[in-house]
Amino acid sequence: MKAAAAAAVLGIAAAVAVLVTSRGPDPRGTSRPASETTTAPVASPAVAAATAAERQRPAATGGVAILDSAARAQAVLVGVVSDVASTDLHGWRAVLRVDRKFLGDFRLGATVTIGWEELSTTRQPRFANEQRVLLVLDALPTQSLWRKRFAATERAAVLVVAGGGEAFLSEPGGPTLDLLEHYLAMTASARAGIPGSRKLAEMVAGAHHAVAGEALTILEREPARVDLLEADGAVPLLAAARNSERDLELRRGALRLAADHKLPGALATARTLSEAGSPIRAEAYRALASFPDGLPLERVESLVTDADPDVRVVGAALLRGDGARARLVSLLHADPAPTVRLAAGRELLTRDGAGAIDDVIGLLDDPDEAVRSGSAESIGAIGDPAVAPLRIVTDGGSERAALAAVLGLARTGRKGGAMLTAIAASHQRESVRAFAGLALGEAPSSHKH
Repeated sequence: MKAAAAAAVLGIAAAVAVLVTSRGPDPRGTSRPASETTTAPVASPAVAAATAAERQRPAATGGVAILDSAARAQAVLVGVVSDVASTDLHGWRAVLRVDRKFLGDFRLGATVTIGWEELSTTRQPRFANEQRVLLVLDALPTQSLWRKRFAATERAAVLVVAGGGEAFLSEPGGPTLDLLEHYLAMTASARAGIPGSRKLAEMVAGAHHAVAGEALTILEREPARVDLLEADGAVPLLAAARNSERDLELRRGALRLAADHKLPGALATARTLSEAGSPIRAEAYRALASFPDGLPLERVESLVTDADPDVRVVGAALLRGDGARARLVSLLHADPAPTVRLAAGRELLTRDGAGAIDDVIGLLDDPDEAVRSGSAESIGAIGDPAVAPLRIVTDGGSERAALAAVLGLARTGRKGGAMLTAIAASHQRESVRAFAGLALGEAPSSHKH
């Protein structure tokens, strides 16, 4: 995620560079002729069509914080929606006819008035007539805006969709509903103990993907729950890891969790999933490496030459021994995959700190933007020892390397900030001056220096 964010920043830097280039040469002290003033662009037919399509974006899909919201909700109900109508620019209401309840004092067949907001006016409303939904519901907020949306005689009975309107499932399946019903029927102590932990593992294996992901997140953030699972509770987690129909991120997370806690069966599952053809081989090798003797040294050596770049990334992290440093340097210079080059550089910096800067700094001129930005951040994280090498790149490197070095300097701390101030004031390249100014929090100038 950090690399993606940094790449986005360098994308801005590249845009700055293009903008500066489009202005022509940098004769300082001159003003632009009136004939060169840029006028506002006219929307093309393609842009107009895209704008029209934006107004017809599909409805919000929900599935957010179902379990967390249910823990403090007024009601958790399943039913069919009718009488969908807007109350104001953003407010909406509808009626839910209850056909199943997990929480709340409602009888089957009862009707409940529900409210929610559609903050985007370009989306279709999230609920439609005749749609069957599971809703996590809170009491009507006390703010005046919400109260104005409903008559005084009905406010006490109105419930709003929890989680900012996102705690719902559309057309929920039977297995998901059964799992949620059993989980929510537990006492608070049972939910926090072995029964609740096992039910969460079952959700990871068999619930709607949004609920499964949330259940996995709860287990990850509360590791004591995982330790309660033992053999029986581990079965659904490992089944999720093996299930080819489950989301890949969910499968990786389930395997990682089982391996981290050394659950029964995790080692055997990791070995199976490390075989050719498995889409989560890389995570399987990470899992194997977490076990004593799970991954022999000779097997690690073969990972850095594997055809799958994700596996090579794992291999880079696991390399050990006398030749490990040389192998990492070779990977960062020669591997065809950007993710591997970046991983090798970061691994060197993690192991050797400032002693690896000279080896890694060449990645600031890598053809891949994510490699440049990710490497810049990692070098900058070294702090003061990185300032001088980064300044050398800003003065003597290519434009793209200089921009990456500016990003690195922004991560070094106070000494790097002072260097950025100097660069913003006097660097020979206008694009680098402008980006240094952005890094210092200055608004971009609309005129030339």
